[in-house]
Amino acid sequence: MFGLNKKKTKAIPLVLPRHIAVIMDGNGRWAKKRLLPRTAGHKVGLDTFVEMVDTCSDLGIPYMTVYAFSSENWNREKTEVDALMSLMESGIRRYTPELHRKNIRLHLMGDLSRFPEKERTSLL
Repeated sequence: MFGLNKKKTKAIPLVLPRHIAVIMDGNGRWAKKRLLPRTAGHKVGLDTFVEMVDTCSDLGIPYMTVYAFSSENWNREKTEVDALMSLMESGIRRYTPELHRKNIRLHLMGDLSRFPEKERTSLL
């Protein structure tokens, strides 16, 4: 298929954005649809986040904003909120050295005062 068109065409340069924004939503529904616990969906969400960061870095997109935990999320069952906090804390601990090696800065925004002390200190 490629190369069959003998016409000369101008290459159109690919223009990438300097900033993308992502709303992480639907991980629990994704897991439920697959008969998995909601926490499995949150783990897949973390893995997807890591892939997005790597892709943005590889493409040279300098800014990425991720909306990952809204104030409404505090109304979920305590076990799910605890699992999300644990996943966030372990993800930050695990990936921060790699982010630093790639010269990527993680900046958290919002009201962090409701986060448990352990997670809050690891997030700051």
